[in-house]
Amino acid sequence: MGAHLRTVQGIAGVHFVVWAPNAARVSVVGDFNEWDGRRHPMTNRGSTGLWELFIPELTDGTLYKYEIRSRHLDAPLLKADPYAVASELRPKTASIVRALSPYRWKDQSWMTARAQQEPARHAPLNLRGPSRLLDAYP
Repeated sequence: MGAHLRTVQGIAGVHFVVWAPNAARVSVVGDFNEWDGRRHPMTNRGSTGLWELFIPELTDGTLYKYEIRSRHLDAPLLKADPYAVASELRPKTASIVRALSPYRWKDQSWMTARAQQEPARHAPLNLRGPSRLLDAYP
C-alpha cells in the first residue's frame, strides 16, 4: 500500500497501491500530469478493492494524490494517500513519494540494552495500575 520507488524491467519509477473498494475509477494525479485524473488511471484488482499503477520516471519528492470517482457521487474526490511516507505541511495536503532506504535508525543503544534484558514473558507483570476502576475490585 502507498507509493514505493521501484525498478520494473529496468525502468525506475513509482508503484502506487490504494484500497478504494467503492470506487468506479481511481487515478494518480500530481504536478507530473497537471493534476489531471484522465492521464494515469489505476488498474482495479477486482474484489480486493485494491487499485494499482506503476508510473515510470517519477522520483523521490514527487507530490501526488489519488483522484477517486465514487460509484455514488458525480464529482471526483482528491484524497491524500493514507499510507504515504511523507506529506506536505498544512495548509497544503499532497502526499510525497519518499525512499525509505536512506533513513538511519538511531536506537542502537536501546536495542543493545533490550537484548540484554530478561524476555518479557519471564518478567513479572503488574495488571493493577493507577485506575480507580481497578481499585474498586479487590
